[in-house]
Amino acid sequence: MSMFVDEMYIGEEKRDASSKVRGFIYQDLLAVEQLIDSKDETNELYSEWAEDIYCESDSTIIITQAKYYTSDNINFSEIYSELYYQYLRLKLLDCEKRVTCKLSYYSKNQDKGVVTKEHVLDNIKKNGFKMGEVDLEKLSAKDKKQILDSAYYFNDKKRKKSERERFLYEYASSSKVLEDFITNIYVEDFRNNVIEDFREELKNKIYTEFECECLYMDYLTYYDDPECDLSEEEKKFQKSLDGTGVTRDEYNKILKKLETLNEHF
Repeated sequence: MSMFVDEMYIGEEKRDASSKVRGFIYQDLLAVEQLIDSKDETNELYSEWAEDIYCESDSTIIITQAKYYTSDNINFSEIYSELYYQYLRLKLLDCEKRVTCKLSYYSKNQDKGVVTKEHVLDNIKKNGFKMGEVDLEKLSAKDKKQILDSAYYFNDKKRKKSERERFLYEYASSSKVLEDFITNIYVEDFRNNVIEDFREELKNKIYTEFECECLYMDYLTYYDDPECDLSEEEKKFQKSLDGTGVTRDEYNKILKKLETLNEHF
C-alpha cells in the first residue's frame, strides 16, 4: 500500500492541471476500457488514427472522439461535423461493417448534448462549406475512389483536414446520408465521473476480470475431458475430483456459472 502518495502530491498539482494533458489521459483510459469490454477477438484498436480512437473488428468499426473539459464548453457542432466526415470516408470505401461514430466526453459545465441535423449544417455553413446532394449508390467504385483521392490531394499536395472536409461535404454528402448518420451512426457517451474516479473504476474492472479468469482456469484443471480433446501438455495439469466431495454434476454446474460470469466481465 502507498504510504506517502498523498503527502508527495502536495505542491505538484500543476503537473496534471492542464486540460490538454488530462484529455490525453482520458483518451488512454477510454481506449483501455474499449479493449477490456470487447469480447471480439478480431478487434484491433488504434490511438490517434481516425479521430482519437479507432477500433475495427471483422464486423464492426467504432470511431471515437474523446473530450475532457473541466472548464471550457464543448463545441458539439464541430464534433458532429468531424465524425460525419469520417462516416463519409467509410461510405466511399463501400464499408459494409456496422459503423459507430461516438463522442465520449466529460464536461463539468455541460449536460448531455443532442445531435441534430441543424447542428451539423450550422457548422458546415459557418465554415463556408456547401452541402451536396450526391447519390452514392449510383457511383461506381472507381468514381468513389476518385472522389477520395481528390479529397486527399490537390496538385499532388496533401490537403488540410478542413479542405478535405469541405470537399467531401460537397461531393460525397446528401441529406439522406446525413439523416442516416444522425439516426443510426452517431452515439453520445456522456460521463459524469472525473479522471480519478474513472481510473479507479477501470482498475477495479481489470482486477475483477483477472481474478475471474484465474478462478476459471484453476477450475478447468478438474475438467473430465469426455471428448478426449485435451493435448498431452494439458493433461499433465489435470486433477481428479476424487476426495474433494464434489460430484461431476455439481462441478459441471459451477463450471457453467463461471463461464457465464466470465462472459459478463
